[in-house]
Amino acid sequence: MAEAIPVSPTGDAMRIGRRSIDDVDELLRRRRLSDRTRQHYLSYIRRAERFCRSHGLELDELDSAGLSSFVATLPVSRPSVMAARAALEHYWAAIGYRDRPSVDAVAILGKGGQDPASIRAARERADRTAAARRAPTGACWAETGYDARWLRDRFLARGLSPLTARGYVAAVRRVRAWCDENGTALDTMTIGELGEFSAVVPFTRSSRMQMRSALEHYWALDGRCDPPSAAMRIPRRPRMRSKSLDDSAAQALEEAAIARRDRKGLAVIIGLYLGLRRFEIAGLRWGDFGTDGWVTIIGKGDLTATLPVQSIVRDYLASTPRTSDFVFPGRSGGSVTPTTVWGWVREVSEEAGLGKIATHVLRHTALTIANDRTGDLRAVQEFARHARPETTAGYTMVTTKRLEKVADAIALGYRPVEAPPVEAPAPASGGRTVPFAEFISLALGTHAVGPWCELAELLAERPGWRLDGSRDGALTIFYCYGSDLTADVATFTNERPPSFSLTRTLSEDEDDVAWWHFPDAPSLGAVLGSFENGEPLPFPPSAYVFPPQDAASAT
Repeated sequence: MAEAIPVSPTGDAMRIGRRSIDDVDELLRRRRLSDRTRQHYLSYIRRAERFCRSHGLELDELDSAGLSSFVATLPVSRPSVMAARAALEHYWAAIGYRDRPSVDAVAILGKGGQDPASIRAARERADRTAAARRAPTGACWAETGYDARWLRDRFLARGLSPLTARGYVAAVRRVRAWCDENGTALDTMTIGELGEFSAVVPFTRSSRMQMRSALEHYWALDGRCDPPSAAMRIPRRPRMRSKSLDDSAAQALEEAAIARRDRKGLAVIIGLYLGLRRFEIAGLRWGDFGTDGWVTIIGKGDLTATLPVQSIVRDYLASTPRTSDFVFPGRSGGSVTPTTVWGWVREVSEEAGLGKIATHVLRHTALTIANDRTGDLRAVQEFARHARPETTAGYTMVTTKRLEKVADAIALGYRPVEAPPVEAPAPASGGRTVPFAEFISLALGTHAVGPWCELAELLAERPGWRLDGSRDGALTIFYCYGSDLTADVATFTNERPPSFSLTRTLSEDEDDVAWWHFPDAPSLGAVLGSFENGEPLPFPPSAYVFPPQDAASAT
């Protein structure tokens, strides 16, 4: 209880409850309110005092019915209702009014787009349940005989969604069962007792957040002023890690989606290039795509945004038949469910040799690539439709090259001594001999790292070359030329034959490359036999056919 302040001998017109305005102002000052906030709250407290005098009520002992009548005289707006509630709560807490009522702002203003009428209907159902059990209107759960329907309706009356209300009822019933086993009561649970109960709750953020929130809502219904909810310790939110695919895996998934030429592949392409959530993909309509190359998205919280559409998405859409108002029509006339989109993405990712990938991985990949190539986190945030840039940063992944650029950018006055240029040695003719028997055996299922490393060293002696593998097991080898040479080998799982492509950069332009594609390991081994002997490889007439049809060659 706050320290009592003597009542000043002033006139009734300058009094609030049993105190003068100066005394009330000092009470609010002690609650560390700013001057502006204090004067704002005083105006609402004085308005409540005038209402109480005109209706023969006492502000210092105002009950729920009287408070509801006063709030009904306020404008139905969030600033007015919330300011009145805060002002009265500060005043009553300062004078030590423990049984103070509370303004039910949800019933007046609604919550999260919910209809206030549905909230009032839930409250009426709860009152009827209490009346049928001869319990008072403001009954606690015990007085209604632990009626789960009554508790759910009371939660709904507080503006909770039906799903959340059901989850909270289950959580409260679990606490009540523990209290019965340990000889205590839910309504009078102490901090120590709640601490003992929390020991049996899994130490995960989601479990404990739901349990503590459910208890806080219940004790608010019970009118408890000092709930022991702090005894339910909640672990810190783990740092979000990007689940983005690397470039080669994303390209493999893109190729598999394009090759399908159906709605399953279209869902993957939309996820990769627009970064949409699965429920947003499922609910897309043809009318959402405008003629100006933008699409209208209705995302979380029914927030609407417009995004530019990549040309590959527009081309895929142009080849997709329109049989419904929805891009992905369902069987019952509406759209497919988000679960269906989730299954489609897993199916296409398995065909690409990447295993089972969740739909949200596509969103991580899109935002990571966008941030990596633009370096504009603010623009990526708008594209992702995130409220905070910290959320977008959790979706992105900083590559090694970007970290190296950051380190190089930290330059003060030091200038390194330039070493004389050293001529690069010419590629050795013959060079290392790759054991092709082991290499082919590895490609067909033997998991030995040695042959891959030898092949990597062979190609590293000739900068500009790279070997990629695809299909089974997402087999991809990355090469870092120079002193940092690495090889990464994935495991085969379903004995599907892999395919390989040999790539050579022809100029300083990274897009100026030539590809040799091989359907299996033996065909690759035969070509590498001439490659390691220093013989030229025939130049491919296209990026997709091997052996070539002309006699042109490139060393």
